[in-house]
Amino acid sequence: MKKMLVILLVLISMWVVSYAQDKGAADRKIGIVNVSEVLDKYKKKKDKEKGWKADEDAITAKIKQKNSEIEQLKIEYNNAEDDLDREKISLDLLKAQKDLKFFGELNSERMQREVGKATLEMIRDIKKAIQDYGVEKKYFLVLQTRPINSKTNNLQDAILMINLSDVMYYDKNYDITDEIINSINTRYDT
Repeated sequence: MKKMLVILLVLISMWVVSYAQDKGAADRKIGIVNVSEVLDKYKKKKDKEKGWKADEDAITAKIKQKNSEIEQLKIEYNNAEDDLDREKISLDLLKAQKDLKFFGELNSERMQREVGKATLEMIRDIKKAIQDYGVEKKYFLVLQTRPINSKTNNLQDAILMINLSDVMYYDKNYDITDEIINSINTRYDT
């Protein structure tokens, strides 16, 4: 009889612990976010890209102008009547070519730094939006995922994509990517 009572108490206590754990797990919400998609649909990124495109167009126009000047100097060199004029034009041509090269390298480096800095800023914005959303909606855990490009034929690329994917499978009901996109774009608009 004592044995039965002990077994019954053990079973009841196991059931109570199990029920409490299940109840605690049921209260814990988990979300999945495709960070790449959030970044692609972030209005701030689209606005930055418009600015970068305008800068790129201005740089391209300046490069075309400098190339035209170089072509004009080449024509002048070919039409020069004496060696002294050719020597002067040759120096001007060399200077213009070096100026063009320096201009291109300088602006390329400047744009790379600007894009890198802005991208880091946007990633911080996204991370903050995900954290704030998780706290506000009482999520226990928010994981990130990246789309795996199944069309790759390169083994190394496929392995890298698998290694970069933090979540290999999830039910779409846990995906809060659209909510994060709406949240971050609403913040950006205000």
